[in-house]
Amino acid sequence: MLTRKLKKIPLLLTALLIFLTPSNLFIKFLPTTAYVNGLLIDYLIPKLYLTDLVILGILGLISYLLVKQSGRPKLPSLSPVLVVAITVLILRQALVPNPLASAWYLLKLLEMAWLFMLLKAQPQLKTSLSVLTALLAALIFQASLAIYQFHTQSSLAGFWFLGEVNLQTFYNMPEASFFGQLSRLPFGTTSHPNVLAGMLVIYWLLAVKLSQCQLNFQRWLLLLM
Repeated sequence: MLTRKLKKIPLLLTALLIFLTPSNLFIKFLPTTAYVNGLLIDYLIPKLYLTDLVILGILGLISYLLVKQSGRPKLPSLSPVLVVAITVLILRQALVPNPLASAWYLLKLLEMAWLFMLLKAQPQLKTSLSVLTALLAALIFQASLAIYQFHTQSSLAGFWFLGEVNLQTFYNMPEASFFGQLSRLPFGTTSHPNVLAGMLVIYWLLAVKLSQCQLNFQRWLLLLM
């Protein structure tokens, strides 16, 4: 019989993933394959993000638990049309100008689809205090870091700090005018100020929704933010 501790690990990893999702920390692979007409295109560079490692851990553990519970792998049923579409999509990767980047992007799509299906089958996530705590921790952390970046107009610790952009040396930095003064916009640990803003809004809405199932002090914490 599986221990309770083993069953809690995917939940804790999911909470860690929620906290790390805004992180832009990654490792590049084969950047020389991403040149187009002599120009390096960043979007064509295969990247392994810190969050990918957490996702792989979640996928592996939940899949293992499902196999142990059912005694055999339970594969989702796919319609023939979807099977043909997926097959064509996979084969087409070899016909594009940059097959490596295309194949890497396809793997990312499959990774996200697999993660979505497995997490959807975990109803305890909707009422988990760990998930709510991760949302609140991410909100407080990202908002605090953004305030620091905007106030000092500099980064806190650089890229190895969860992928924080170096505000001092980054070219074409997004800026806006505040009270007649042009200031650089904060990034948090995301890849762009717009991503930071979207993350804060989405996390806030999710935290408000989940807090309806939690204790009163959690709601007070939300009101204080």
